[in-house]
Amino acid sequence: MKAIEQFPAIYPDVHAQKLADFFAGRKRAPDAAKRLADELATLKTFYILCFTNRCGSNFLAQALASEGRIRQAGENLNFDAVQHQCDRLGLGSYDEYLAWLVRQLKGPEKVFGCKASAGQLIHLYNAGVLEKVKDKLRFVHISRRQPVDQGISMLIASRTRKWTSTDAGVQADDIRYDPKELIPIIEALNRQNAAFTVLFDMFGIKPTPVLYERLVADPARVVRRVGRHLGLPNLKFVPEKVVYERQADLVNLRIRADIAEDFALADEFAKDDGEDAN
Repeated sequence: MKAIEQFPAIYPDVHAQKLADFFAGRKRAPDAAKRLADELATLKTFYILCFTNRCGSNFLAQALASEGRIRQAGENLNFDAVQHQCDRLGLGSYDEYLAWLVRQLKGPEKVFGCKASAGQLIHLYNAGVLEKVKDKLRFVHISRRQPVDQGISMLIASRTRKWTSTDAGVQADDIRYDPKELIPIIEALNRQNAAFTVLFDMFGIKPTPVLYERLVADPARVVRRVGRHLGLPNLKFVPEKVVYERQADLVNLRIRADIAEDFALADEFAKDDGEDAN
């Protein structure tokens, strides 16, 4: 397996770099690779929830786990999460951490899932993890139909520090947008989704796509469809077990309306004049 050496330069991942520096100074257990291989061998399915910020991935992960048949996929590949557990448990390598993580989260159905950005997916590939589970590997890719709405949500969350509906955050009803700030946010989110598309093609796999808008409209149907992909037929959505709620409010709508007013084409361009285009 050849590492994707150039891809991180195009889609840099701060977590991968920090983890490399972190583990460089730690003592690796001699049986680290075997520990990971043994844990991965116990799995029926290893799934990766591919996400970008503000796409509804936390709601999807909790919805999939709401029946209790599988554990909730989380952002367990983030540097701070890895460092915390390795320091707490005395783990000296990424293999040891993943072995512990799989053991904790595989659940009664022997299905393990984690969330991953494009950069984290590359890191898993370069670490040899995807090769070890290729026959059990499944991908779920959640995205939004409206990138502008996702960008607005990202802008608001960055200002309020309220990344999920359960976070306290700070009050910021007076948020205004600046195209010079908002457009780069949208472009960055689109680049990350494009990176996933490239990786899926390179790996030769077909993920199960999930649109945020369809998830919000009918979560039970989405959970059933994704469940079949994960080898979990008749997976149920139990709404009372889900604590995350949709965060969009009047601030989102106001910013959307401002954008529509600022960028709307003049009437003579927006209307169909009925003339033959030929």
